[in-house]
Amino acid sequence: MSKKEDKIITYSEIIAFFVPIVFSTMIMMTTHTVINSALARTKDAAIAIASYAVAKSIATMLYSPATTLRRVCVAHLNDKIKFNLVKKVALTATLFSLFLMAVVAFTPLNRFVFLNLIGISEDLLPETIRAFTILIFIPLLASVRSMYEGMITLKRKTYLLTVMTTTRVVVMFGLATFITNTHIISGGSVGSVLMVMGIGSEALIGFLFAKDYKEDLPKVNNDFSSETYKSLLIFFIPLIAARFAMTWGKPSINAGLARAINPEVSIAAHEVGRSFAWIFISMFARINQIVLVFVKSKLAWIRVKKFALGLGVIMFMLLLTLAITPLGDWILTNVIGVEEELKTMALQVILVLSPVPIVKSYNEILAGLLMRHNQTPIITVSKFINIIFIVISIFILAKLYPSMGAVIGSFGTVIGYVAEFAILFIMSRRYVNNFEFK
Repeated sequence: MSKKEDKIITYSEIIAFFVPIVFSTMIMMTTHTVINSALARTKDAAIAIASYAVAKSIATMLYSPATTLRRVCVAHLNDKIKFNLVKKVALTATLFSLFLMAVVAFTPLNRFVFLNLIGISEDLLPETIRAFTILIFIPLLASVRSMYEGMITLKRKTYLLTVMTTTRVVVMFGLATFITNTHIISGGSVGSVLMVMGIGSEALIGFLFAKDYKEDLPKVNNDFSSETYKSLLIFFIPLIAARFAMTWGKPSINAGLARAINPEVSIAAHEVGRSFAWIFISMFARINQIVLVFVKSKLAWIRVKKFALGLGVIMFMLLLTLAITPLGDWILTNVIGVEEELKTMALQVILVLSPVPIVKSYNEILAGLLMRHNQTPIITVSKFINIIFIVISIFILAKLYPSMGAVIGSFGTVIGYVAEFAILFIMSRRYVNNFEFK
């Protein structure tokens, strides 16, 4: 990259690019509240919430190829030929996810998955299958959304992502109000319908915004002329495996907390504290996009790294402040409505999780760098190491110090991310000073 191109990449550009992504991520968190609120107003709220939660947990794993597709789009949509290749990969991912979900939804395998693997009761099975069957539309919708989100991100028009997410929340809230007033749908299916319509609205808005962006792509980019469908799959499959690995994090934490003293309180307090902390942590999952879009030189890498780590420090200080000052206590009591028994433990969870933004920001910029060099298997290994360390540390802490309660889960989370960082740091050393990308 020339010096002229280096000067184009400024902190103001990075901020203008990423701040809308931050808002999108935080707005996205409210969709879970909309769904839970709608499910809580159904005739049998406990069954509705449980059936949707189980159906969604399995569906999330099975349609992960469609949601992981966004990374492929941001990394590889460089010309019109590559656009067609990415479309083929998207179609493959969609059909694969649809096949897996159809097998679970429409064959006797659903009894094995939900009754034997998850362990739900026979009474809950029909409602869970209904909720799961509706979610079968998500792979197609999520693939379309990922394609056009990727194009919007590459055009650096990330404010449109905020518009997409806001539209999703508005659609889901309006539909939730209609359903709860008319009771036209009942049970866990309410949550599934809201999720499908929410993602569908994002896909539609993304298509309307970005459908003409393909015409702006060069006909061919000689730097990427060797890219093939097979090479894209080799890039993509490890990312799917990495995402699949991370879906086991929460169940593993709950399994460990179930062995602590007062397991119900520990699990509930951890969920409250983690959910609150993740409002300020979830944005860092998208830091790799800054690397994919901006980093083409040493100067760009330094600027992106400083920005990411600076944002991590800011979020660390914010979480630390919320955990140790009356402000966090007030929010949990008056805004979220947490009971006194859970509040103290939830604040401890937030305190232990406060360093995660710094670690996760570094993890994601290194992951972005590795993606630029098509080294996605390393990312997969790091995610599996993360989960392994979470499981080991949580079960050791639960065995030796069961009285620690909810913070067992947050210590395990921190240890997992630090272990992931160690792998990424070691394996990315050879690329840190090499900014000649294919």
